[in-house]
Amino acid sequence: MEIKVFGPGCARCTETENLVKEVASAKGGDITVVKVTDMKEMMVSGIMSTPAVAVNGVIKSKGKIPTREEISAWIDGVNAPASSTCNNQVASALTMPTISTQQPPIFGDTGACCASAAPSCACLPGAHPDTKKNSQTKEVKIDFLYLDLNTCERCIATGGTLDEALNALAPTLQAMNYTVHVNKVNITTKDLAEQYHFLSSPTIRVNDMDICTELKESDCKDCGDLCGDSVDCRVFVYEGNEYEQPPVAMIVDGILKVIYGQPSRTNGAYTLPDNLERFFAGKVPTKETSAAWIKSAASAPSSSASAGRCCDGGSSGIGGKCC
Repeated sequence: MEIKVFGPGCARCTETENLVKEVASAKGGDITVVKVTDMKEMMVSGIMSTPAVAVNGVIKSKGKIPTREEISAWIDGVNAPASSTCNNQVASALTMPTISTQQPPIFGDTGACCASAAPSCACLPGAHPDTKKNSQTKEVKIDFLYLDLNTCERCIATGGTLDEALNALAPTLQAMNYTVHVNKVNITTKDLAEQYHFLSSPTIRVNDMDICTELKESDCKDCGDLCGDSVDCRVFVYEGNEYEQPPVAMIVDGILKVIYGQPSRTNGAYTLPDNLERFFAGKVPTKETSAAWIKSAASAPSSSASAGRCCDGGSSGIGGKCC
């Protein structure tokens, strides 16, 4: 028998895991307790509020700490021998999840916040049916900040994977009643860089949180050609590997972590990096750089320092509303 406890690590999730392990140990037998913290697996399993418990793949509880009696009954129900085909059918009907396979999961089936006794909440915003916000559209803001979308292959490729990630998440975000606004900003001046606390190109932020847990860079020949100097651009680190463009899975993880209330990092005091100082200084047109900059400015997407732009590349209208 396999019992999965779903939760990102809040106090109530840990309490549920310990409780399940205690009951399973007392029962004895071949029982494996697995803690699931991966956001993607939670989404695939239909878990929208935690802690949650599944026994042999069947969701038994969501959004609350189960009692010892409930956990014991779940284990006994799996171990109990079936006396007849009719009894099998009745037992199956009693243990099947109530969520329709043709409808998105319902938030907060208990109406009780998973962290009502803790400072941090593991439920999604608006996850409880006893709140008026449940019927309202929720918003996710994504900032895509870059130096160039015409010459820099890293920026171009990152824009493409961002669109892929948003398209992959679109059905899930629609079911969760989220609207996504993508703000694509070409950082062309030091003033814009300072306004957005721009550290490296390209950057993806979800609700102002950088999806990268660490800042790494390497030499970018494309941006160096644009300014006539040596310029480093971002290297994305995901699951121990380094990429010059973020994998789709990394962007999906970044979005889900913010939705689940687990920002990857917060922004502190800002100072324009020397790397970007050189870049903007080199933007003064010279014989070698003017042609590249004219080409970049002519075809770069327009952007505003204050207004977000609707999603490009087929992502517009996720959640049924365009910005």
